[in-house]
Amino acid sequence: VPDALKALLKSGADPLVQDAAGNRALDIAAQAENEGAVALLEETTGASSSGVAEPKVAEPKEKEEEWRWPVDGSVNDTGVNLRKGPAKTAPVLGVFRDDAGSAVLVLEEVREEWDRYPWYRVLSRALGEGWVYGQYLDVPDEAEVTPLNRYAARIELDFGYSPALAVQKFGPPEKKTTSKERLADFGVTVRIEILTYSDHEAEYWDGVLRRVEVWGGPLGFGSITVGMDAAELESLLGEPQELGEGEWHYYDPEMAFERLTAIVEESMAISWLRYEWALYE
Repeated sequence: VPDALKALLKSGADPLVQDAAGNRALDIAAQAENEGAVALLEETTGASSSGVAEPKVAEPKEKEEEWRWPVDGSVNDTGVNLRKGPAKTAPVLGVFRDDAGSAVLVLEEVREEWDRYPWYRVLSRALGEGWVYGQYLDVPDEAEVTPLNRYAARIELDFGYSPALAVQKFGPPEKKTTSKERLADFGVTVRIEILTYSDHEAEYWDGVLRRVEVWGGPLGFGSITVGMDAAELESLLGEPQELGEGEWHYYDPEMAFERLTAIVEESMAISWLRYEWALYE
């Protein structure tokens, strides 16, 4: 170790000081006399010979349960354009011609200071992926989205927002069944399509994801996976609303349209996951 550095360390002086910009800098020039001390400090701290350190600070990893996107949204007008990019001059990919309320999965927000509203990248079952101007889209505030809502939207994205997108993601299913069912109480007939794979099964009603069951790891619902400990599930979603024989049920007591169920073994490991959306209940 160079003598100048020994003297510096022996003195107890802190070689790290704050510069005018609030950055950490090495005050080497004032406290070390030879290039050997500078070279050693460069090697061990990343400081340059000018005395400015360039530390590599790892960003804290965001907890998966705190993600913002995707969320469920809806178009609030008719004749709304779906564009190729976040600009009014971007090519039109399609038009939402149905009544206001067309459901979309909102994937991303882009806001420019000169725009009154942000642009949102969305996924539509009918039109595919594109951008919609925020004036014509209803997106829930972040505080309004519950943890279960977040997982439901992630499940829709991960397992296929439509049957075609599911096949695009996972390939042809091992088994595919289609049927129709009359729901007399609602005066409608729904087309049911079930796609079965080696590790999961997805059920669609009129092209809308109604149910997903997963039994093969490491597949799962976001950070909730088959094989994980039930204590981890509780840390993500809290205490279940219902406890059955080896089943943990999560739902919103006031509006139980979405339900997530985990089958928990005696070892407290999750062996099966099920997501259901009550379309006509």
